[in-house]
Amino acid sequence: MKITLRAGGIIRSGPERDLIDDYMRRADGLTKACGFHSVSEQQVDLRRAKTREAETLALLGSAAPAARLIILDERGKQLTSRQIARSFD
Repeated sequence: MKITLRAGGIIRSGPERDLIDDYMRRADGLTKACGFHSVSEQQVDLRRAKTREAETLALLGSAAPAARLIILDERGKQLTSRQIARSFD
C-alpha cells in the first residue's frame, strides 16, 4: 500500500516545514516495517478555490477510484493515533 499525504496550502521554510520534514523522515523509516510500500507528501495550492467544494475537489485531485481516503479536518472528530492506524487495516 502506498500512502500519500495531501495538505491544503503551501508550506515553505520555517518551523512548520521542519516539523513536516521530520515526520516524513520518521514515516519513511517505518513504512516497510509496517507493510507499506511508500509514503509521500503533496501540497495542494487552494488559493484559487473559492468554495469548500472546490477545496475538496482540489484535495482529492487524481485519487484513484479504488483509493482509500482518510480525510482529516480541524473541525472534525478528534482521533487518537491508534484510531487512525486502524483505518489502514
